Amino acid sequence: MDLVVLQRRQRTECVEVAALGGCAAVRDSQVPDGAHVAVSRRAWVGFVRAVRGGEFGAD
Repeated sequence: MDLVVLQRRQRTECVEVAALGGCAAVRDSQVPDGAHVAVSRRAWVGFVRAVRGGEFGAD
């Protein structure tokens, strides 16, 4: 998994995701030195699936 920047439709809410060992590291792209979270690759894949499946609702 390479560094990926995820944006929300023409808005400024962006995150960066990168592989970190067996984890996905996620941080705010506008505050790269700020807080970050690392989750297992399995948890990240599950989260992305849930988002794509509309489990968190629309805007």
